[in-house]
Amino acid sequence: MNPLNPYSVFTLLTGLAFAIICIVLILNENKKLSTYVKLADERERQLKEVINDAELIIEELNKLSGYIMAEMEKKKNELQDAKQCIEADIARLNQETRELLNSLSGVRKDKPFSMHLKKGKRQDERAFEEELFPSGGKYSEVLRLSREGMDTGEIARKLRMGKGEVQLVLKSANRV
Repeated sequence: MNPLNPYSVFTLLTGLAFAIICIVLILNENKKLSTYVKLADERERQLKEVINDAELIIEELNKLSGYIMAEMEKKKNELQDAKQCIEADIARLNQETRELLNSLSGVRKDKPFSMHLKKGKRQDERAFEEELFPSGGKYSEVLRLSREGMDTGEIARKLRMGKGEVQLVLKSANRV
């Protein structure tokens, strides 16, 4: 057996070719693997950036929602204060209305109003007003100031009364 027999040479060359092909394939796969690793590292870096950005956005949203909640609480308190003021005004107006009704109920009931009217006009306006609104009271002062030409706003400020109350006194004096 000759070491250089054609069959041995062929086997040796075939084995050597397979070894070279395997080495080339391994190097090619390592190159692809290296590319995939770099790509995976790049994707990981991008994901970390996205996660950091998302965390910053969440933090900003939390700050914004805290600010919005504080503003809503502030507005709620302002509305409650306004509601309390309105309720106090309503109570004050109710009290003024009761006082006005009480003073109007003081009109003498034994003399009918028709006694003061003659053909649709008052005979003695001052006597009638004196009976309806006794002298020295706020309401007679309202009538006096109105006769002097003051408007309802000025009368209300001067006598520290509600404008509506002044208007009510003037209307009730004109109706009866």
